[in-house]
Amino acid sequence: MNKPILTINNISASYDHVPVLRNVSLDIPQGHILGLVGESGSGKSTMARVITGLLRPEGGSIAFEGKTLGSRRSREQRRGIQMVFQNPEGSLNPRLRIGKTICDGIRFHGLADKSEAERITERLLAELELPADSAGRYPAAFSGGQKQRIALARALAVQPRLLIADEPTSALDVRVQLKMLELLLKLKRERNLTVLFISHDMGVIRYLCDDVAVMKQGELVETAPAEEFFRHPATAYGRELLESVPKMRKNL
Repeated sequence: MNKPILTINNISASYDHVPVLRNVSLDIPQGHILGLVGESGSGKSTMARVITGLLRPEGGSIAFEGKTLGSRRSREQRRGIQMVFQNPEGSLNPRLRIGKTICDGIRFHGLADKSEAERITERLLAELELPADSAGRYPAAFSGGQKQRIALARALAVQPRLLIADEPTSALDVRVQLKMLELLLKLKRERNLTVLFISHDMGVIRYLCDDVAVMKQGELVETAPAEEFFRHPATAYGRELLESVPKMRKNL
């Protein structure tokens, strides 16, 4: 097992004094893709918000690359953990062209000059099968699925070490969904990218993930290597989640 890139220790969190996470502890191994699964309202997206610093936990701690993450994070820590939200509408500025949105992030973190940032942007947009003129267009010109891919391109452009993807394939057709999954697998191999992949689609989890973590009502009830989980889940709830899984093989 690779050493953890992220260690979550006894995290608890609430919304308006209503508990959502209850003493959750989880290690995410470096270079792995971990699938976080569970029914709606189980706390998956809340966990993602806590990890990224968008929601302050009430208890517990999080360490990224061996360093505890506080309420104020450095620019490098923010770059190191990027998130693709389930609904990309609120994360894209409607007044900025797509190319500028992505390039600004690259240049803000000092990763490339303007011309190189533009080349990185064009390459990522092409890899995600977006129209050739996407960089010059505004968010309103794109469908929901296209906006999701744009949000992924923006996150990947700043070379994160940990990517959190919250239902990133839910609005995509099967062909484009597969393209996105293949890109994530490629980046895992080439960049040693670590991914926390949140999804209801157990078929996607089986195809993509190395490990599986199962949440139920704000608690982590099961973690296992993906092959072990899909062969024999340790909990009754895990078995329930597998009832509708299509029979498919994982090809890497």
